[in-house]
Parts: sequence; C-alpha cells; structure tokens
Amino acid sequence: AEHLKGDFGSSLSQVAEAMGLPCDDIEAVGELSATRGDLDIAAGKVPAGTVGAMRTTITCKHQGRPILRFRANWYVTTDIEHEWDLRESGWRISTEGDTPVKVDITFPVAEEDYAAYTPGLTAHRPINAIPAVCAAAPGIRTTVELPQIVPLYG
Repeated sequence: AEHLKGDFGSSLSQVAEAMGLPCDDIEAVGELSATRGDLDIAAGKVPAGTVGAMRTTITCKHQGRPILRFRANWYVTTDIEHEWDLRESGWRISTEGDTPVKVDITFPVAEEDYAAYTPGLTAHRPINAIPAVCAAAPGIRTTVELPQIVPLYG
C-alpha cells in the first residue's frame, strides 16, 4: 500500500490542489482476502485459503477530512472470504456533495481477449496526450496543467 501511495497519492494531490482543497495527508491501506475454494487459473493453481484478492485504498485528506479516495481491487476470483462487492470488470466512480453521482463502467470483453484488451486502459490516455505534451512549455507538466485529453481519429 505504501508503494502505491506514492503513485496514486500524487495524482490525487494534483486533483485536490486544482479543486482548491490541498491535500495535507495521504493514507494508504492494503487488505488481502483468501479464496474459499481451490481455483485453476492461467498462471496455475490457487489453493483454497491462499490470497485470491488484494485491495489498496488511497485516501487524500484536507484538514483531516477525506476528500478523494482511490480504491483498486485486484483478484483472481470473486469467491473470497470478505464481502468486497467485486464484479467481473470495470470501474465505479462516485461523488458526494451538492451533486452526488454514481457511475458504473464495465468492459464487455470475452475472458480470452482480456489480456490483449486491458493494457489499452492504461496506455490510451498518455498516447493521446503526446500532442499536448509536445505543445506545452518545457518542464514537468501535470494533468491539471494540460488541456483536456480527447482522442482524435482521422
């Protein structure tokens, strides 16, 4: 969790700063959950009682109050000891406040195609950011400083 705190905490801090709620503390929590039964996966066997899921939660706080939270669940099965409300794939996004919003995004990709599909979830945004980065002033730039990254086709 501490390793991911640096990665995801930096992004959360940038967003918090842009919102006018600078992050004064970042908390990282890691959790593990065991499989309930034996499992065969592409990488081999996962015996019952061994780690079947891990979850990392990074929370950005402003004046002691949580303002942004990122949670990643990595798992080989949803049949685990803890009730983490795991699903096949996707992201859940929720906001609280004056305009609360809940968004569920799923990836309708066949299991056998998943390994070829998922790297794009990470790569597409940086690849599409190349023109904006090249046009920016020299130095390190953040997502907040760059224009909105929109994929262009054609």
